[in-house]
Amino acid sequence: APVVVKPGKATVKKAVKKKKSAKKIKVTLKKVAGATKYQVAVYKTKKNAKKNKKALVKKTVTKLTATIKSKKLKGKKTVYVRARAWNTAGYGAWSGVKKSKKK
Repeated sequence: APVVVKPGKATVKKAVKKKKSAKKIKVTLKKVAGATKYQVAVYKTKKNAKKNKKALVKKTVTKLTATIKSKKLKGKKTVYVRARAWNTAGYGAWSGVKKSKKK
């Protein structure tokens, strides 16, 4: 049987929140070799994101472009996003923190 290796570090290419009142954010990730899913986490502050504390939303997605919806995102002007790749061997390293842009 082939040996499955943990995926590498993920990268968040883009995170766009259309306006402060929006309840969703569009996240674009870079493809990670060997990954089958990605876990995306959205935070209120950069400090929380770096320490991986108090995520507003954590969602597992299969595509590289995903829209994360949550009522908790409403009223937040700027949010911070991180992601990590997953396969049957486990999770890869978290990406760096990406600040959301307003469209």
